Amino acid sequence: MRTIPTRPARKIMRRVRVFNMISPWRAFSAGYAICLSPLLVIVLAPFLLVQEPGREANVPRTEVTEAAMRFSLESPAFHNGAAIPRKFARAGDNLSPPLKWQGAPAGTKSFVLIIADPDAPVGTFYHWAVYDLPADRTELAEGAGRENGGLAQGTNDFGDAFYDGPQPPRGHGIHHYHFRLAALDVATLDASARDKVAEIWEKARPHILAETEFVGTYETR
Repeated sequence: MRTIPTRPARKIMRRVRVFNMISPWRAFSAGYAICLSPLLVIVLAPFLLVQEPGREANVPRTEVTEAAMRFSLESPAFHNGAAIPRKFARAGDNLSPPLKWQGAPAGTKSFVLIIADPDAPVGTFYHWAVYDLPADRTELAEGAGRENGGLAQGTNDFGDAFYDGPQPPRGHGIHHYHFRLAALDVATLDASARDKVAEIWEKARPHILAETEFVGTYETR
């Protein structure tokens, strides 16, 4: 006598058959993934290994950055970010402020210094350029930027081949004056007093070993 399963029993039997069909596929997939794991490691190993030389290649750049960070510029007359005293303004005594620097990198053969005001209404306005400063020099005295002061100076945007201090328009707010000093790998630049400050800086750019700056502010009230 043949037993006929009830309807609930038939549903259970169908689910068991489906599960039995799927289970081998799951087992095969798991085994396939396990077999592929060593292959994935072999394929990805070169990409993992190339990271190590990359870190080593960055070491010289870090050393150069640290050397450049030791190169610094300051003024005994005012701190970085502080207001420039009136005697250094064009409407004051128009004296160039005293400057001192240290930490020039090895191989320095000369220095170039410029002062730029990026807040001027007409765009960046240049106040001073001094170039061919000897490598053993570490300071400029107050008033060193006067006319016929013995320095190699470029022509500023006032049209003068010497220092001219801050003179922002009245009511134009605070202007920031960037004193930028660069150490160069050449003793002299192919420049003259007729060259504009921006032109002198462009001539210096290919020879820059390190650069430093500090900023003073000034406002005409």
